[in-house]
Amino acid sequence: MTKTTAHAQTQIQVLLEETRDAFHNYYGGVNTDFADFATIALADFRKILGNPDLTDRELKALIRRAGKRRRSKEISRDCWASYTASYMAKRANSNKQFQTA
Repeated sequence: MTKTTAHAQTQIQVLLEETRDAFHNYYGGVNTDFADFATIALADFRKILGNPDLTDRELKALIRRAGKRRRSKEISRDCWASYTASYMAKRANSNKQFQTA
């Protein structure tokens, strides 16, 4: 992993954790899942991922795919933010197009 990727992963993890905390504070008051709620930080994700054209739909798909992969690998829920951040950083770093699921 490059230094840039490691730095981005750390920033993504922090943003995911902050967004999760906000989601839990509003849980029950919003009719949405975490991936949908995370789009409130779309501008921050765009900046960290270096993808100014990232859409809310692409962000949601990326977060949901990371979640499915984490569950299929039976990775603890306690590690969700670090796993999701790693997945997102690697995906962005590989220069692959974000595809909706």
